[in-house]
Amino acid sequence: MTELIITSSVLILVVILLRHFLKGKISLRLQYAFWALVLIRLIVPITLFESPISVMNAVERSAAYKTAEQTLSKTQVYSDVIRHSEMTPDEAREAGKGTLHEIQGYPSQSDNGNLRTYIFKESLNVILARILRFVWLAGTAVVGLVLIISNLSFGRKLRKTRKSIEADDSKLPVYVLDALPSPCLFGLFRPAIYITSDVAKDETKLRHVLAHELTHYLHGDHIWSALRGLSLAVLWYNPLVWLAAALSRRDSELACDEGTIKRIGEEGRIEYGRTLIGLTCEKRRAMDLLCCATTMTDGKKGIKERITLISKKPRILLPALVVAVLIAAVAVGCTFTGAKYEDDGANNRPVVESVDERSNEPDNQTIYGEIAQIDIYYDKTGYADSEISPVEITDSKIILDITDMISQSEAISEERLDKMRKMTKGNNKLILTLKDGSKKEFIFAFDDLYNLGYVQIDEELLDPGYDFFRYLDDYVEYRQHDTSIDNKVSVLFSKYGWTADYLVNSVKVTLPSDLKHQAGEFPIKLYWAYNNELSKSVGLDYSGYLGENVNAEIYRLREPLPGFLKPRLDARGIIIKHNGEIIGAYIDAGRHSGFACSLDKRSLRDVTGKDWGDWIDDYIDYSDELETKLSSMSPEELIRLYFKAMDEQDEKTHLACMTRSSLCRYLFVNMDNNLLYNSDSAGAVSDGYSNINSAKLIDMSEMKDMENPDGIIEYQVTVDFKFKKVITSESGVKPRFVSLIKETEKGGWRISGVGTGP
Repeated sequence: MTELIITSSVLILVVILLRHFLKGKISLRLQYAFWALVLIRLIVPITLFESPISVMNAVERSAAYKTAEQTLSKTQVYSDVIRHSEMTPDEAREAGKGTLHEIQGYPSQSDNGNLRTYIFKESLNVILARILRFVWLAGTAVVGLVLIISNLSFGRKLRKTRKSIEADDSKLPVYVLDALPSPCLFGLFRPAIYITSDVAKDETKLRHVLAHELTHYLHGDHIWSALRGLSLAVLWYNPLVWLAAALSRRDSELACDEGTIKRIGEEGRIEYGRTLIGLTCEKRRAMDLLCCATTMTDGKKGIKERITLISKKPRILLPALVVAVLIAAVAVGCTFTGAKYEDDGANNRPVVESVDERSNEPDNQTIYGEIAQIDIYYDKTGYADSEISPVEITDSKIILDITDMISQSEAISEERLDKMRKMTKGNNKLILTLKDGSKKEFIFAFDDLYNLGYVQIDEELLDPGYDFFRYLDDYVEYRQHDTSIDNKVSVLFSKYGWTADYLVNSVKVTLPSDLKHQAGEFPIKLYWAYNNELSKSVGLDYSGYLGENVNAEIYRLREPLPGFLKPRLDARGIIIKHNGEIIGAYIDAGRHSGFACSLDKRSLRDVTGKDWGDWIDDYIDYSDELETKLSSMSPEELIRLYFKAMDEQDEKTHLACMTRSSLCRYLFVNMDNNLLYNSDSAGAVSDGYSNINSAKLIDMSEMKDMENPDGIIEYQVTVDFKFKKVITSESGVKPRFVSLIKETEKGGWRISGVGTGP
C-alpha cells in the first residue's frame, strides 16, 4: 500500500505539472489521456517489475523511510507475566491472549528450579496496522456507499420524470427532464443523454448538446467516471487522488469541447461557446466527483477556462508534443515499477536497521547488558579448513536469536555430557561486546555425531539444544546474511512451521523452456520439475513461467529437516519469485543431496503418489535419438560406451549412460551451499571425467554371485586410467565395480554407480 501511495502520488504530480506548462501547446485530448495513466496506476496496485529508475529506489534509501520503519518496529508489552511450573507455550499463549508469532518464553530461577516465564508482546506496527486497516476499510465503506447511493438515487430521479424524444443526430436514447440542472450523459451499461426543456426548444443548443454528450460517449467518459469514483472510494485518504479526480474531470470537458468542435465544424466554434455560456453554471462540490454523470456545465472558473480555449484555438507544437510524451513515458517507468535489487550474490539490498518485532531487549539486558556485537571464534582443530576466521555479528536480529536460544538453555545432564566424544568441536568461543565496551566470554562445544553440545557460562554447563550449535556452525559457511526478510516470505515459512533466520543468497535464473529431459543433458530440467512438484503441495506452480527469468532466494532455516530425512538435518528454504511475486517454494538439504521435501514436510512420493521411476518416466524425452539408442543396449554395451565416452572426454554420452537419479546427485555433490545448484558436472566428482586424460577398458565380467536387490546387476571391470593429477588415486590399471538398473522399463539399462569395491 505504501508503494502505491508513493508512486501514484508522484505520477499525479507529474501529470499536474505537464498540464500546467503545456496547456494550449498540445492536444486537449492528449492532455486528458495522461490522466488515464494515473487511473491505471490506481486500479492496478502492483508493480510490473523491478527497475533501476523506479522512484522507490530513492524512497527506500532515504533516512526518513528508514526512520519510519524503525518507529513502526518498536515493541510494547501488553499483557502480564504468566508463571506456571508445567505450562506449555501453547497453554501460556492461550492464557495471555497472545498470538502464535508473538510469544517468547524465558526460563527464570525459583525455589523449585522449573519455573518458566512467558512474556506476550505485540509490536506497535501490528497495532497501528490493525487500526489503520480498520480506518481505511471504514472510510472505503462510507465513500463507497455514498458513491453507490448517490448514483442510484440520481438514476431513479432521472427515470421517474424523463420523457423520450426523437433525435436524428443521436445514436443514444435522448430524454427531456423539466428539473435538470444541466444536460448530461448518464448510465454505465445503458447510457442515455438527458437534456433540459430549454435545450429541447432551441435547435442550435440541442445540436451542440447532443454533439457534446455523444463525444463524451465516444471518449468512454461514462466508464472513466465510474472508475474514477471507484478509485476515490478505495484511496479516499489521499488528497492528491481527489485533486487528480477534479482536474481529470475538468480535462474531460476540455477534451470533449475539442472533439465536439471537430464534429460540428470550425465555423460553429463561436456559436458553441455561446451555448456553453447560456447554460447554468453551478459551483462544483467535492462529492460531485462521485457522480458518474458527465455534465456539460462547470463552475465559473471552469467555464472561463473552456471559453478561453474555444475562442483561441490551441496551437499544437510538435516539440511540446514530443516532450510531453517523453516525460510521460519516463514517469510511467518510474512509477509502475518497484525498487531494483542487485541479486548478484552480494545481497546489495537496502537494509533497514529496525528493531525486531519479537524483541525482548529488556529481558536480555537484564541477563547480559546491552549487546553491541557478538564475535564467534571457532577452534580450528575442529574444522577441515584451518584458515577459518572469526565471525563478527552486529545485526540486532542475529544477536537476539543467539541470546534468546542461550536464555532458554537448561543444565546439561551428566549422561549427555558423558556421551560426547573426545573428538568433539570444542574450545569455541562466543565473545559478547556490550555497549559500554565491556566483554563477556562463553565457551561452547558440540558433537555433530550425537547432536549434543553445551555452552559454558561461568562454571555452569548449559544445553540450549542442538539447533543452537547448527545455527552457529552455519556461520562458517554462510558469511552473507540479510535479516531484512520480505514479510510475504516470513509468513509463508511460518505457516508451515519454519523460521527463516536470514537470506543466504538471491540468484537470477532463467527457467528451462520445457521440463522434458534429454539423454546427456545436465539435469537442470529435472531439478525444476522435481521442485515444482514440491511447490504444488503448498498451492504454488511455476510451470506457467517456463522460459522466463526468475529470482531464486535461498534462506537459512532454523528448524531441522523432518524425521524421514535423517540423518540429514540442515534445511534451506528456497523461494522462487517472478516480478516480486512468489511462484514456487520448497525445502532442500543443500550440498551432497539437495532434494528434500515440500514446505508442508512431504516427500515427492507423498506429493505425487509415485516412486522415483514412475515419476521420472513422465519427464524423459523418449523421442530423443540418443535416448532411443541407449534404451536398446545390453549392460555390457552400455559399460563399454560409458568408458569410451570417459576416455574421449565426451561429457554428453558419459552423462547419458547414467541413471537420472545418479545424474541428479551431480547437482549437489561438493556444491557451494551459497549456490542453488551446480551448473555443470565439472568438479562435482573428484576423479570424474574432467580429471581423466584416458580411460581404457580392458575387460569386464558380471558378478552373478552378488546378493544385490532385485533389478540391480553388477559388473567388475578393469580400466587403465591416466589422471591429469593425483586426487584420490594414482594413474594405472584399476578395478572398478559397476552397478546397473532399469530406472524405467522404456529407458533400458543405465549405470547407477561406479565404485572401487563391490
